[in-house]
Amino acid sequence: MPPPDQQIPPTTTPVAPAPIPPSRRLLDAPWINRAKTAAIFTADPWNGLWGRRPTYWAACLWCFCVTWPVSIVELAGIPLMLCTALRIHRNWRYIPSILLQPLLLTVALFGIIQFTSGLWTVDRAQWLEQSGSIRWLWSLFMLWPLIEHRRSLILCLAAGALVGNATQLSQFLHTALGWPTPTWPRAPDRTSGWWPPVVCGTLLTAILGLHLPALVLPCRPREKILATIAAPITLAGILASGTRGAWLASAALLLVSIPLLLVIRARSSARPSPASPRTRLFVVTGAILALLAASLIWWKLGDSLLRRADLARQEITAAIHTSNYTTDTGARIGMALWAIDLFRDHPFAGVGAGSFRPATQTLLQSRGIDPSTQAVHQHAHNALLHIAATTGLLGLLPALAVILIALRNAAHLARDRVPSHGPYEWGPFVALLGLLFVSAFDAVHINAQTSAVLAVLLSLSPTFIPPTPNGPSTLPATRPPA
Repeated sequence: MPPPDQQIPPTTTPVAPAPIPPSRRLLDAPWINRAKTAAIFTADPWNGLWGRRPTYWAACLWCFCVTWPVSIVELAGIPLMLCTALRIHRNWRYIPSILLQPLLLTVALFGIIQFTSGLWTVDRAQWLEQSGSIRWLWSLFMLWPLIEHRRSLILCLAAGALVGNATQLSQFLHTALGWPTPTWPRAPDRTSGWWPPVVCGTLLTAILGLHLPALVLPCRPREKILATIAAPITLAGILASGTRGAWLASAALLLVSIPLLLVIRARSSARPSPASPRTRLFVVTGAILALLAASLIWWKLGDSLLRRADLARQEITAAIHTSNYTTDTGARIGMALWAIDLFRDHPFAGVGAGSFRPATQTLLQSRGIDPSTQAVHQHAHNALLHIAATTGLLGLLPALAVILIALRNAAHLARDRVPSHGPYEWGPFVALLGLLFVSAFDAVHINAQTSAVLAVLLSLSPTFIPPTPNGPSTLPATRPPA
């Protein structure tokens, strides 16, 4: 049988929806025949030799493992690729309806500019490495035939990150109890498990966004229990990582998303049904355990967290008042300023993907500064500034378009699907907000692990989800069936 979030009778014809309001037509891609696309989804069998069932489980595996270390992520994608290739005689019918969506068109434009910048870049090795992060965007095509099961894929993504939190707990116990050093040794103030500390903070900020809607909005008891337990664990993982940029980004996410979700809850016609005593017991127990875990973490790591916060304050003060960019935080401020200077000098096409470091060193030399005395990394530790410096307006404008279109699509899908699928449908929207906030401190689009999660969130935010007999029609047809 199909997964519980969507059971589709193969012989039922989709319901014909109403016209799209004129104000929404451009971003809703009126050139795509919604009715024909819905017919393709409905006619594609679920069971049988060439059914979609194996592809569904492969997609769940990919989403479950996508937050894991890169080598595992690449292996986890192989079953989905194989299932998609084996069904190519059916899957080719899905290509036009995803290829012509505004989100994919802007993503493709950004990718083309990244690769084209190799014509004027200085460091071709770094250009190839940074441009290669776009490879994860294959998931936009491979998850599209399963997009009606969006909620299941979101839950797999959220659940998979808990395995990474378990590795953080393992590292914490090894350190606190004096056990032998685990296989992922970190600095004393950085408990990030199998992730590098910066990657840990970035990924968990996005995962926190997946759980917040279920904390605030009415939902099924199982989802409320999951969010009540997983959200505090994720927040504790962000704190334990010692990544100060992620601390600020997650704080901004909480300050922005919770009031927004409360407004959505107030305007919603849905009201929470009375919870059973068993559900209330689970929620209360989960909250108590989360508080106990937070108290334990603060008891063991509170001093190190305060030290890192105070150190950041000192480094920011030194960078602002004495132009000391040699410290950890000061270097990030310096790289942001140098990225702005590079963009000012090369506003149209930038210095080329991968050339941030050599171009910055040349810039410093022109000012009489010895580059070896400054901490210059391969990227600017700010996604938009890095894009502006390396590809100029050519890359910056498509990148902004991708952000705005993805957020808009995720919000529209959530609004239409929450009544039937629950508040985790808001997860990709809030998670994208989290990545947007944390991108002020990390180039999320070129790091292999964070770009893979970004690709999945983009895959879960298409322009529309075709209407199915037992599912909501998220965007109506603009033309009669062909």
